[in-house]
Amino acid sequence: EFQRYSGGGPKFLDFLEYELVPLIERRYRVAPGDRTIVGHSFGGLFVSFALLEKPRLFQRVIAVSPSLWYDDRYLFRRERAVNEAMTRLRARLYLAVGSREGSRTRPMVLDLEAFAEQVRSRGYDGLELRDEVLTDETHNSVFPRALSNGLRWVFGSR
Repeated sequence: EFQRYSGGGPKFLDFLEYELVPLIERRYRVAPGDRTIVGHSFGGLFVSFALLEKPRLFQRVIAVSPSLWYDDRYLFRRERAVNEAMTRLRARLYLAVGSREGSRTRPMVLDLEAFAEQVRSRGYDGLELRDEVLTDETHNSVFPRALSNGLRWVFGSR
């Protein structure tokens, strides 16, 4: 039911690239070309999508419990298509999911592990990837722990 009201990722990504990022860079002292994006659930799906669609926009990506099941595993298909056209992906990508997330019909742990393996198997030049299954975390409890782990990792030494 809620999928009927979802979508719009490409339009939102354009807003970030052409309106929000330039506004932030005009108003604040930032390191141009060193941007981080974080998302949980549908937000985790979006930030993963953003990395594939506009790989130069964000260099540090934290995707927590990404809804990889969305649209019959759309992101898996999109990554395959992107890989045919691109071999370089300069970013640090952190993926995390709670061990108690999902159900038999939506196995979020298995989806995250499969997606991480698919991306890792490509050997993208410049991509550093870490994926974690966080023990005893649910969809509602995983974000604080994953955010802490993810921030430490994406900002760790290269």
